[in-house]
Amino acid sequence: MALGLTLGVAAGRASAETEDWKQSPLPVSDANIVTIAQPDQHTTWAAGATVTAVPGKEGALMFKPLLLAKDERTDQGWKVVSIPDDTTYNRINAMSTRGPDDAWLVGDNDTRAGSGNAILTEHWDGTAWYKVTAPVPADTVSAGFLSVAAVGPNDAWAAGWRQTQDSVPGLLEHWDGTAWNQAALPAGTDDLILNAVAATAADDIWVAGYHNSTDQPALLHGDGHSWQLVNLPKTGRYGELNTLAVGGRNDVWAAGRTALTATDGGSPLLEHWNGRSWQAVKAPGTGEVRGAALTSRGLTLVGDHLDGPAPYGWRFDGTQWESLGLPTFGSENTSLLAVADTRDGLVSVGAYKNADEYLVHPLMLTSTAP
Repeated sequence: MALGLTLGVAAGRASAETEDWKQSPLPVSDANIVTIAQPDQHTTWAAGATVTAVPGKEGALMFKPLLLAKDERTDQGWKVVSIPDDTTYNRINAMSTRGPDDAWLVGDNDTRAGSGNAILTEHWDGTAWYKVTAPVPADTVSAGFLSVAAVGPNDAWAAGWRQTQDSVPGLLEHWDGTAWNQAALPAGTDDLILNAVAATAADDIWVAGYHNSTDQPALLHGDGHSWQLVNLPKTGRYGELNTLAVGGRNDVWAAGRTALTATDGGSPLLEHWNGRSWQAVKAPGTGEVRGAALTSRGLTLVGDHLDGPAPYGWRFDGTQWESLGLPTFGSENTSLLAVADTRDGLVSVGAYKNADEYLVHPLMLTSTAP
């Protein structure tokens, strides 16, 4: 969805009176939902991880992969889907689907002794999910993919990070139809943390994140063979890019957080590619953008506030901003990590946490506003 962009727009307006958010009942109580997608007209998937406390280890948490599915042809609601490796100490961080017979789940590696360092990825072929491990360099202590983009049946990209004894370099790998292979990053990017990857075509791929050493936003562009570091407009003293939304070759959005001063808690960071250059776009409110999508009503941003429990949520139609009017659930934090148009309406997923509780609770909010 291309937007007729007007820079320097006025401050955002209140949410429409018709905005009505409802919490969807889910079959898990302690979990984080990080992504949502529709592989076909009647199926919706949501994925993340269940969260439990490690017995005898104060403050330690254990994650296990979680995939939920809802079939619109039934009235059974959300169900847990069994997938390979859903009993390991791992989590799903991202999902991408091209349709009913081509989807990817990606997560972290299992760091238990003797489990190896390969990263968990799983592929859907239209009939079943099957496990595909992604290799990492021998000096890797731990690693994970934070995002994945399915481009074609033999073409997918996954981006994230890996940790060595001395550093935390970015990690970018490509699926060629047979195996995952590590991609060479350009010079000057050894310190990148890669949070998001998106593609408009096989020769037009974007990867967003930040420089770990300087806490500056970073963006890579690839043509399917090589990568270049992109110069971005300066928007603040520090910042990160967390998410990407693509409407076409000339309509790409990157969003995250910027800190204008050394004591600034954070404001939304938003950049737009119009096919010729990247431009900074002023987004209203305070907080950090975690998820972005080009929906039927415009560019929709969700996230959290760094100084309170309320979630962040705004929509941009190319001229005006409108608050999503999202409700607050946790007394300590309500964080929304992804947003998407579905058959049920606009859906945003994440988690909330109360100050007197140790674990987070999954959250799925649906708005049927026109």
